[in-house]
Amino acid sequence: MDFESLDLILQNTNDIIIAVDLNYTIQKISNSAIILFNLDKNKIVGENLLEIFKKNQISLPFPKNLETTFKSKKSLETNGLMNTKFGNRLVNWKIIALEHSNKISTALIFGCDLPDDQNISHLNLKTYFDNILFHLPCYVYWKDVHSIYLGCNNLFAKAAGLTSAEKIVGKTDYDLAWGKTEADLFRQGDREVLEGHSKLNSEEPQYQADATTKM
Repeated sequence: MDFESLDLILQNTNDIIIAVDLNYTIQKISNSAIILFNLDKNKIVGENLLEIFKKNQISLPFPKNLETTFKSKKSLETNGLMNTKFGNRLVNWKIIALEHSNKISTALIFGCDLPDDQNISHLNLKTYFDNILFHLPCYVYWKDVHSIYLGCNNLFAKAAGLTSAEKIVGKTDYDLAWGKTEADLFRQGDREVLEGHSKLNSEEPQYQADATTKM
């Protein structure tokens, strides 16, 4: 994943967005999060997010082992109370696994303010998070245990030869633009992951609808 392409979003959002590895080591963080947590922007990258949350009395009931969790599901969501230098805030937290070249090595954590009465619809929250996910400048997709697509972002849909991300739901790799040989390789990779053989720090070509490949 090209983390530099996230910088524009991180610099201009009013919400908390943090990119971490599977051990919660911070790789990228939005300016608003740095201000809220009263952090030194020159020292925050490489710090452990869970330790920072503990110091700031932030309730984040997510598992410590993201790699194990992401084997069964690709997103987690909860609400929690956050103590910042501006006072207590009720926040909706969501963690989304980022999959690239059949591997998951990064997660994006989103924090979005909730009103005191929690009078906010889950539909609005889903729309907010989906809008960010769909426009991420990297390939993102998720499948069920039978390798049937449940969703993807816009960039992956374009690579697959689809007119919109919604059209991938219910399809397999054999239904998409790449040929049977490539689909067989993708299916083999899915089986390996489901059997507990995580594919981390490996590079694979991403086949495109126009018969080209990208790394």
